[in-house]
Amino acid sequence: MRRLGWLVWYLPDVLSGLLMVAVSLLLFATVIFRYFLNIPLGWSEEGARFLFIWLTFLGAAVCARRKGHTGFAALVAGRAAPTRRRFALLALGAIVLFSGLMIVQGWRVVERTTVEQFVMLGVPLAWAYVSIPVCGAYTIAYMLPHVWAELRGPGCWFEGGGHA
Repeated sequence: MRRLGWLVWYLPDVLSGLLMVAVSLLLFATVIFRYFLNIPLGWSEEGARFLFIWLTFLGAAVCARRKGHTGFAALVAGRAAPTRRRFALLALGAIVLFSGLMIVQGWRVVERTTVEQFVMLGVPLAWAYVSIPVCGAYTIAYMLPHVWAELRGPGCWFEGGGHA
């Protein structure tokens, strides 16, 4: 069970790495086929876009877990611990709220795009856009332990950033 939990927790990290390699190889192959072999790959642009959409949203969730997004630590620097804690809870609440909106609104986009397809790939656009609610769900899952820690004790979200 512990391995399964680890896999689910770090799945976006692994997939982001694989997607980065896949996008790079696909774009490299596109250039080689188009400009050196004079055989354009019609599906490669859509394929790269599909992979890049997933890479963007999975990467955003990973970045949230690692506290890699731009923050406002300067606003709380030098302030008393209770003030830093309030700012941390406000920031975490905003992240959770926005991630919830990503789930709800992202799912609405998925529902509206189930019949539309990538022309060359022949797959529904919804397969790409389901990455939006997935990112929202992972971000909420990653933020809840931080919210819990802020509610329980003196720790501050703004301190000690940049770790997994």
